[in-house]
Amino acid sequence: MCYWRIFSFPTERKNYIGNKTTMKQITFIEITDVQYLDGYKLKLGFNTGETKVVDLKNELTGEVFSPLKDIDFFKQGKIIYNTVEWPNGADFAPEFLYKL
Repeated sequence: MCYWRIFSFPTERKNYIGNKTTMKQITFIEITDVQYLDGYKLKLGFNTGETKVVDLKNELTGEVFSPLKDIDFFKQGKIIYNTVEWPNGADFAPEFLYKL
């Protein structure tokens, strides 16, 4: 199976999978905007044009996510490489956040 990647900046990435006769387009989910709301809730904008509110309270498990339990630290999340990332390098896949 062959893969072709086409970039259309700034926020849209598409992959095509298959061969020349059976190509299907796959759109990558990317975060384009993040706003802290309250608690562990973020309002996220996606490259699909959708906006969603996600609550990450139950997702902060494991060593890398422990610092995010401090609300002041949690508020420092910002968009880096098309997802939300915190100063300690913790991040979530945009596809995961989209499905929450």
